[in-house]
Amino acid sequence: MIVLRTLALLAAMALASLPAAAGPAPQRPGVTDVYFVGFAAWGGQDVFLSEAKGAASVVASAYKSPDRAALLSNEAGSGLPVADATTLRAALAGAAKAMDAGEDVLFLLVTSHGSPKGAGLQRGAGDAFGFLTPAALKRALDAAKVRQAVIVVSACYSGVFRNIATPDRLVIMAARPDRPSFGCRDGNRWTYFGEAFFDGALRRQPDPVRAFALARGAVSARERAEGFTPSEPQIAGGSRVAARLRAIAAP
Repeated sequence: MIVLRTLALLAAMALASLPAAAGPAPQRPGVTDVYFVGFAAWGGQDVFLSEAKGAASVVASAYKSPDRAALLSNEAGSGLPVADATTLRAALAGAAKAMDAGEDVLFLLVTSHGSPKGAGLQRGAGDAFGFLTPAALKRALDAAKVRQAVIVVSACYSGVFRNIATPDRLVIMAARPDRPSFGCRDGNRWTYFGEAFFDGALRRQPDPVRAFALARGAVSARERAEGFTPSEPQIAGGSRVAARLRAIAAP
């Protein structure tokens, strides 16, 4: 019982984490609402929380779904719930409770440093304390009964998350499973992939599959120009959820 109460409290904290939001706006019957969870897992650099905030704004605008965002962050002094497996489960559960599972879509961004194990977790400038693995993320989504989702992993080696894709879960990854991605520097507003996908492509192309193609091209061109080994962003699954998001933007 204590564990359940703790998770409920964490969910409420996460869903109230954006200013001026006492919780997510209610689901609108007959409308595909898009709920956003941003998981800024590496607290030692400010680019990850900046990216999560920026992505939340872009998603709200692209899919006409304001006031439906939650942010988790390990950046010291952010005032947000920490980003770990427990708070992620709580945030996903809170979003799922507000959503109509057959009608609405969850947009999840995981932004961090990464390794072949998954997305790295670090509180503030202290020691890393593990990874959000693909298996842990799948368990969290399954436990929350989130069916329709777009999952963006903006991290090195993020291609390891490919195996959580299904027709209802589109997984977009910043790099191949054996390659780094770039742009994770203090003072940057975005990583290279986050800027190309959210700040560039998704602003003008709300179809996430087409936005990914535009972003992949932009990232590849930038990496060539700067002499980096190509990260080769990846995409998997999501045929049904992509069609639903395309319909939102249709005239």
